[in-house]
Amino acid sequence: MKKAEYIVELYGGTQFLATWSGDPGRTCIKEYARRYRSRHAAVCALRYAKYHYPNRDYSEARVVEER
Repeated sequence: MKKAEYIVELYGGTQFLATWSGDPGRTCIKEYARRYRSRHAAVCALRYAKYHYPNRDYSEARVVEER
């Protein structure tokens, strides 16, 4: 059985945090989204993005479990 992975959805699920750099690195293609092994790691990544890129709108950002 495959373990659950987590991704960070931005802007109501139209964009996702990605592995590359940017402000923050994001993609519109779900398959290219950065995968996290734990919910805690995904929440920390979202917190990091909110802290380092405060001018972005994160009101609809959320962590989603992927199977």
